[in-house]
Amino acid sequence: MSFVIADRVKETTTTSGTGTVSLLGASTGYQSFSAGIGDGNSTYYCIASQTLNTWEVGIGTYTSSGSTLSRTTVLNSSSGVGTLVNFGSETKDVFVTYPAEKSVNQDTSGNVTITGGLTAAGSLTLSGGTANGVLYLNGSKAVTSGSALAFDGTTLTASNINSSGQLTLTNASNWNVYASGAGANYFNGALNVGTTSLSTQTQITFSGNAPQSSGTAYFVITNPTFTSSTTSAGQLFRSGLVTQAASFTMAQYNAYICSASSIGSGSSVTNSYGFQVASPFTQTGMTNVYAFNGGLSSGTGIWNLYNNGTAANYMAGQLVVGSTTLTNGFVDFAPSQSTNTYQFRVAGTNTNTNSAIFGTVLGGTLTGTSSTTSAYVTQIGGIFNVASGATVNTYYGLDVQPSLNGTATPTNITLNRAFLNLGALSTGATSNLYNYASNNIIANASSTATITNAYGFIHNGFSTSNSVTIGTAYAFYGNQSTSGATSAWNLYMAGNAPNYMAGSLTVVGGIAGGSF
Repeated sequence: MSFVIADRVKETTTTSGTGTVSLLGASTGYQSFSAGIGDGNSTYYCIASQTLNTWEVGIGTYTSSGSTLSRTTVLNSSSGVGTLVNFGSETKDVFVTYPAEKSVNQDTSGNVTITGGLTAAGSLTLSGGTANGVLYLNGSKAVTSGSALAFDGTTLTASNINSSGQLTLTNASNWNVYASGAGANYFNGALNVGTTSLSTQTQITFSGNAPQSSGTAYFVITNPTFTSSTTSAGQLFRSGLVTQAASFTMAQYNAYICSASSIGSGSSVTNSYGFQVASPFTQTGMTNVYAFNGGLSSGTGIWNLYNNGTAANYMAGQLVVGSTTLTNGFVDFAPSQSTNTYQFRVAGTNTNTNSAIFGTVLGGTLTGTSSTTSAYVTQIGGIFNVASGATVNTYYGLDVQPSLNGTATPTNITLNRAFLNLGALSTGATSNLYNYASNNIIANASSTATITNAYGFIHNGFSTSNSVTIGTAYAFYGNQSTSGATSAWNLYMAGNAPNYMAGSLTVVGGIAGGSF
């Protein structure tokens, strides 16, 4: 049943002893327990003798049958705290009271102390609290509220959550975690997104399904706005290696790695890029744009670009090496350096099994336009810049020095070979074909250089070393037959300058015209 307190409830009794008392009806000006408390309900009672100094305060239950009041719990009495009084047969007053032991009141500091629970059937107002604040016990075990935790009936807002256990959030349509504050967010342990599988090898793990999209889906997107205070550098991603202060060796460090993919059954990927800078990457306001920038200084074992895979490498745009100036060359080697002997070097080993193998091939299709007057498949230039005081015996525009090695000996060795392939569309008339042409020397107007001897072609003589022998040596060998052309010549000197031969001259066949 219920606990009931009512005003002006008072009756009398003559029951003696320590048991249930029988009530004799309402006193004048008061209501009875039957009317004020009701059958089966409990209440605070006081039994006080009208003639003796005996009394008892406690909690009892009223029963309408027989109009009795049980003395269930004694709070205090003239016999002592919690002790039943052994009343005599004199008349005693029985009334509803408000025991001091159960009273709720303010102390001298204005505080209210409740040792049990607090039940509010209606609204509970906490003066001095925070609007929508959640009540809690502070360090002094006083009930209070603050702005750090607020609840308006729909949304729970917390500016600081400290949990030693697991916090589970199950919002399926909005945000499970929404941190709109400008302060930093801190995670001491590993962070998993899209998976509950914990790994001892990763600190941050992204897994699960990418967002559903009929076009392009992004698993991770970074698109910050740099404020006006960022005047030095804006970096979207940055990684740096920090190792523990201990004796160990890390076999490999990867600032970024793209590992093998897993293609599901029935699906396919047309183009796969380990790293891509998409177009348009350039924007108005950018001075220099680098899709990839390697800024490492030279040193042993240090490479700005190192592709050790055996797959091909493709570049659709110009390639400039050693310079940042774009010239008319599609591939331009223009380094300025003093560290290396070679400006450009092609080496390596070719073990291809084809019938013809090549170390270096220079070719291409030169289409030209109606304004094209000269076309060069390969041109060798350069500047011989002699340092002051230097002694240089020889400069070479082209130096061919292959090495013959191995047990197989070729029938013929040709250091330089030239021949022309005429395609099916070659229908025009060509005036002259030169397999080798030595042209005029071009001198700057300010040049005062002197050249003692100029040779269009020079042969300095074959000489053998060690056990190698040469049967017959030809400084120049012409093997042109008369049937090879309309007019064929092994040696044709069209210039009117004299011709000099220091050795003997043997002529087989006739001499046609001219003087000898």
